[in-house]
Amino acid sequence: MKIKKLLAAPDAAEVYVHLKKRGKLLPSRCFLLNLGSSSCSSSSSNSNASNSGRSSSKQQQTHNQQLLKQQMQQQQLLLQQQLQHHQQWQLQQQQLQQQQQRQLQQRQLQQQLQQQQLQQQQLQQQQQREQLLLLRFNRRQCSGGYPLKIKLAEDAAAAAAVKEETQLQRQLLLSLLQKLDWGALRQTAAELGIDLPPTVSESDKNDDNFLRAFQSAVLDLDIMEGTLVCPCCQREYPVSKGIPNMLLQDDEV
Repeated sequence: MKIKKLLAAPDAAEVYVHLKKRGKLLPSRCFLLNLGSSSCSSSSSNSNASNSGRSSSKQQQTHNQQLLKQQMQQQQLLLQQQLQHHQQWQLQQQQLQQQQQRQLQQRQLQQQLQQQQLQQQQLQQQQQREQLLLLRFNRRQCSGGYPLKIKLAEDAAAAAAVKEETQLQRQLLLSLLQKLDWGALRQTAAELGIDLPPTVSESDKNDDNFLRAFQSAVLDLDIMEGTLVCPCCQREYPVSKGIPNMLLQDDEV
Protein backbone atom coordinates (compact mmCIF):
# COMPACT_ATOMS: atom_id res chain seq x y z
CA MET A 1 0.00 0.00 0.00
CA LYS A 2 1.33 3.42 -0.96
CA ILE A 3 -0.05 6.92 -0.15
CA LYS A 4 0.03 9.01 -3.30
CA LYS A 5 -1.16 12.36 -2.16
CA LEU A 6 -2.09 14.07 1.14
CA LEU A 7 -3.97 17.30 1.10
CA ALA A 8 -3.31 19.39 4.18
CA ALA A 9 -6.39 20.52 6.03
CA PRO A 10 -6.90 22.03 9.44
CA ASP A 11 -8.92 19.15 10.72
CA ALA A 12 -9.28 16.62 7.99
CA ALA A 13 -7.59 15.49 4.78
CA GLU A 14 -8.41 13.29 1.89
CA VAL A 15 -5.92 10.50 1.26
CA TYR A 16 -5.77 8.85 -2.10
CA VAL A 17 -4.30 5.40 -1.85
CA HIS A 18 -3.34 3.16 -4.72
CA LEU A 19 -3.62 -0.41 -3.86
CA LYS A 20 -1.46 -2.90 -5.66
CA LYS A 21 -2.36 -6.51 -5.64
CA ARG A 22 -0.27 -9.10 -7.39
CA GLY A 23 1.42 -6.57 -9.57
CA LYS A 24 -1.79 -5.02 -10.67
CA LEU A 25 -2.61 -1.44 -9.86
CA LEU A 26 -6.14 -1.05 -8.52
CA PRO A 27 -8.19 2.11 -8.88
CA SER A 28 -7.41 4.75 -6.37
CA ARG A 29 -9.73 5.20 -3.45
CA CYS A 30 -10.31 8.20 -1.30
CA PHE A 31 -10.32 8.07 2.53
CA LEU A 32 -11.28 10.89 4.87
CA LEU A 33 -9.02 11.18 7.90
CA ASN A 34 -9.63 13.35 11.00
CA LEU A 35 -6.46 15.27 11.78
CA GLY A 36 -7.94 17.88 14.13
CA SER A 37 -6.31 17.39 17.52
CA SER A 38 -3.38 15.74 19.07
CA SER A 39 -5.59 13.38 21.15
CA CYS A 40 -6.33 10.10 19.65
CA SER A 41 -9.57 9.73 17.80
CA SER A 42 -10.11 6.38 19.39
CA SER A 43 -10.05 7.83 22.92
CA SER A 44 -12.57 10.53 21.99
CA SER A 45 -14.86 7.96 20.48
CA ASN A 46 -14.53 5.87 23.61
CA SER A 47 -15.41 8.85 25.83
CA ASN A 48 -18.37 9.68 23.61
CA ALA A 49 -19.58 6.12 23.86
CA SER A 50 -19.23 6.10 27.63
CA ASN A 51 -21.06 9.42 27.90
CA SER A 52 -23.83 8.18 25.67
CA GLY A 53 -24.04 4.99 27.74
CA ARG A 54 -24.32 6.95 30.94
CA SER A 55 -26.98 9.22 29.50
CA SER A 56 -28.92 6.25 28.18
CA SER A 57 -28.71 4.51 31.57
CA LYS A 58 -29.94 7.68 33.30
CA GLN A 59 -32.75 7.97 30.80
CA GLN A 60 -33.63 4.33 31.41
CA GLN A 61 -33.61 4.89 35.17
CA THR A 62 -35.75 8.01 34.78
CA HIS A 63 -38.14 6.11 32.53
CA ASN A 64 -38.32 3.25 35.01
CA GLN A 65 -38.96 5.67 37.86
CA GLN A 66 -41.70 7.36 35.87
CA LEU A 67 -43.28 4.00 35.09
CA LEU A 68 -43.10 2.99 38.75
CA LYS A 69 -44.60 6.31 39.78
CA GLN A 70 -47.41 5.93 37.25
CA GLN A 71 -48.10 2.40 38.50
CA MET A 72 -48.21 3.62 42.11
CA GLN A 73 -50.53 6.46 41.13
CA GLN A 74 -52.79 4.04 39.27
CA GLN A 75 -52.83 1.70 42.27
CA GLN A 76 -53.65 4.59 44.61
CA LEU A 77 -56.41 5.76 42.27
CA LEU A 78 -57.79 2.22 42.11
CA LEU A 79 -57.72 1.96 45.91
CA GLN A 80 -59.47 5.31 46.23
CA GLN A 81 -62.15 4.21 43.78
CA GLN A 82 -62.65 0.94 45.67
CA LEU A 83 -62.85 2.86 48.95
CA GLN A 84 -65.41 5.26 47.46
CA HIS A 85 -67.48 2.34 46.15
CA HIS A 86 -67.34 0.68 49.55
CA GLN A 87 -68.37 3.89 51.30
CA GLN A 88 -71.23 4.38 48.84
CA TRP A 89 -72.37 0.80 49.44
CA GLN A 90 -72.25 1.32 53.21
CA LEU A 91 -74.22 4.57 52.85
CA GLN A 92 -76.83 2.84 50.68
CA GLN A 93 -77.12 0.04 53.23
CA GLN A 94 -77.56 2.55 56.06
CA GLN A 95 -80.19 4.45 54.10
CA LEU A 96 -81.99 1.19 53.32
CA GLN A 97 -81.94 0.17 56.99
CA GLN A 98 -83.21 3.59 58.05
CA GLN A 99 -85.99 3.41 55.47
CA GLN A 100 -86.97 -0.06 56.66
CA GLN A 101 -86.97 1.14 60.28
CA ARG A 102 -89.16 4.13 59.36
CA GLN A 103 -91.57 1.86 57.50
CA LEU A 104 -91.68 -0.51 60.48
CA GLN A 105 -92.33 2.38 62.87
CA GLN A 106 -95.07 3.70 60.60
CA ARG A 107 -96.73 0.27 60.47
CA GLN A 108 -96.51 -0.05 64.24
CA LEU A 109 -97.96 3.45 64.66
CA GLN A 110 -100.79 2.64 62.27
CA GLN A 111 -101.52 -0.56 64.17
CA GLN A 112 -101.56 1.35 67.45
CA LEU A 113 -103.91 3.96 65.99
CA GLN A 114 -106.19 1.24 64.65
CA GLN A 115 -106.21 -0.48 68.04
CA GLN A 116 -107.00 2.82 69.77
CA GLN A 117 -109.81 3.54 67.32
CA LEU A 118 -111.18 0.04 67.81
CA GLN A 119 -111.02 0.42 71.59
CA GLN A 120 -112.77 3.80 71.37
CA GLN A 121 -115.48 2.33 69.16
CA GLN A 122 -115.96 -0.58 71.53
CA LEU A 123 -116.08 1.80 74.50
CA GLN A 124 -118.63 4.02 72.75
CA GLN A 125 -120.75 1.01 71.83
CA GLN A 126 -120.58 -0.27 75.40
CA GLN A 127 -121.57 3.15 76.76
CA GLN A 128 -124.45 3.34 74.30
CA ARG A 129 -125.63 -0.12 75.33
CA GLU A 130 -125.41 0.82 79.01
CA GLN A 131 -127.35 4.04 78.41
CA LEU A 132 -129.96 2.16 76.44
CA LEU A 133 -130.33 -0.46 79.16
CA LEU A 134 -130.53 2.24 81.83
CA LEU A 135 -133.13 4.15 79.81
CA ARG A 136 -135.21 1.01 79.39
CA PHE A 137 -134.95 0.28 83.09
CA ASN A 138 -135.92 3.84 84.03
CA ARG A 139 -138.82 3.84 81.59
CA ARG A 140 -140.19 0.69 83.17
CA GLN A 141 -139.67 2.11 86.66
CA CYS A 142 -141.32 5.50 86.06
CA SER A 143 -144.88 6.69 85.57
CA GLY A 144 -146.20 9.64 83.66
CA GLY A 145 -149.21 10.09 85.90
CA TYR A 146 -147.59 12.61 88.22
CA PRO A 147 -146.51 16.11 87.19
CA LEU A 148 -143.23 15.76 89.02
CA LYS A 149 -139.64 15.72 87.91
CA ILE A 150 -138.27 12.20 87.59
CA LYS A 151 -135.00 11.36 89.27
CA LEU A 152 -133.60 8.52 87.19
CA ALA A 153 -131.52 5.89 88.88
CA GLU A 154 -127.86 5.84 87.88
CA ASP A 155 -127.62 2.07 87.82
CA ALA A 156 -129.78 -0.98 88.32
CA ALA A 157 -128.47 -1.68 91.83
CA ALA A 158 -129.42 1.79 93.07
CA ALA A 159 -132.81 1.55 91.42
CA ALA A 160 -133.44 -1.83 93.05
CA ALA A 161 -132.86 -0.37 96.50
CA VAL A 162 -136.40 0.65 97.42
CA LYS A 163 -137.29 2.34 100.66
CA GLU A 164 -139.62 0.69 103.07
CA GLU A 165 -143.29 1.09 102.33
CA THR A 166 -145.54 3.05 104.60
CA GLN A 167 -148.65 1.28 105.74
CA LEU A 168 -151.43 3.38 104.17
CA GLN A 169 -154.92 2.82 103.01
CA ARG A 170 -154.85 2.33 99.24
CA GLN A 171 -158.12 4.16 98.54
CA LEU A 172 -157.04 7.13 100.62
CA LEU A 173 -153.76 7.37 98.78
CA LEU A 174 -155.44 7.03 95.39
CA SER A 175 -157.83 9.84 96.30
CA LEU A 176 -154.90 12.09 97.08
CA LEU A 177 -153.11 11.42 93.82
CA GLN A 178 -153.59 13.62 90.80
CA LYS A 179 -155.14 12.20 87.71
CA LEU A 180 -153.29 11.67 84.45
CA ASP A 181 -152.48 14.93 82.78
CA TRP A 182 -151.29 15.67 79.25
CA GLY A 183 -148.73 18.12 80.56
CA ALA A 184 -147.44 15.47 82.97
CA LEU A 185 -147.15 13.02 80.11
CA ARG A 186 -145.24 15.54 78.02
CA GLN A 187 -142.93 16.37 80.93
CA THR A 188 -142.28 12.70 81.64
CA ALA A 189 -141.66 12.01 77.96
CA ALA A 190 -139.24 14.95 77.82
CA GLU A 191 -137.38 13.57 80.85
CA LEU A 192 -137.10 10.20 79.12
CA GLY A 193 -136.16 11.69 75.75
CA ILE A 194 -139.38 10.62 73.97
CA ASP A 195 -140.97 12.87 71.36
CA LEU A 196 -144.77 13.13 71.57
CA PRO A 197 -147.01 14.14 68.66
CA PRO A 198 -147.33 17.94 68.54
CA THR A 199 -151.05 18.02 67.64
CA VAL A 200 -153.57 16.48 70.07
CA SER A 201 -157.17 17.61 70.35
CA GLU A 202 -158.40 19.22 73.56
CA SER A 203 -161.01 16.51 74.07
CA ASP A 204 -158.33 13.83 73.97
CA LYS A 205 -156.18 15.80 76.42
CA ASN A 206 -159.06 15.80 78.91
CA ASP A 207 -160.08 12.19 78.30
CA ASP A 208 -158.68 10.02 81.11
CA ASN A 209 -159.15 6.81 79.13
CA PHE A 210 -157.24 8.25 76.16
CA LEU A 211 -154.45 9.43 78.43
CA ARG A 212 -154.13 6.04 80.10
CA ALA A 213 -154.18 4.25 76.76
CA PHE A 214 -151.67 6.72 75.40
CA GLN A 215 -149.46 6.23 78.45
CA SER A 216 -149.62 2.45 78.13
CA ALA A 217 -148.97 2.51 74.38
CA VAL A 218 -146.25 5.14 74.19
CA LEU A 219 -144.45 4.98 77.50
CA ASP A 220 -145.10 1.25 78.13
CA LEU A 221 -144.80 1.70 81.88
CA ASP A 222 -146.75 -0.13 84.54
CA ILE A 223 -144.76 -0.23 87.79
CA MET A 224 -142.49 2.42 89.15
CA GLU A 225 -139.82 1.85 91.75
CA GLY A 226 -137.71 4.85 92.64
CA THR A 227 -138.14 8.45 93.68
CA LEU A 228 -140.19 11.43 92.54
CA VAL A 229 -138.76 14.93 93.00
CA CYS A 230 -140.91 18.02 93.31
CA PRO A 231 -139.66 20.72 90.90
CA CYS A 232 -140.66 23.50 93.35
CA CYS A 233 -139.41 22.36 96.76
CA GLN A 234 -137.07 19.61 95.52
CA ARG A 235 -138.66 17.22 97.99
CA GLU A 236 -138.22 13.54 97.18
CA TYR A 237 -141.12 11.08 97.41
CA PRO A 238 -140.27 7.38 97.59
CA VAL A 239 -142.29 5.19 95.26
CA SER A 240 -143.04 1.52 95.72
CA LYS A 241 -145.14 -0.65 93.42
CA GLY A 242 -146.28 2.36 91.47
CA ILE A 243 -147.55 4.24 94.56
CA PRO A 244 -145.58 7.26 95.76
CA ASN A 245 -145.48 8.04 99.45
CA MET A 246 -146.42 11.74 99.43
CA LEU A 247 -147.41 11.98 103.10
CA LEU A 248 -145.34 13.98 105.53
CA GLN A 249 -143.16 12.14 107.95
CA ASP A 250 -143.37 12.66 111.72
CA ASP A 251 -140.43 15.04 111.79
CA GLU A 252 -141.95 17.10 108.96
CA VAL A 253 -145.37 17.67 110.52
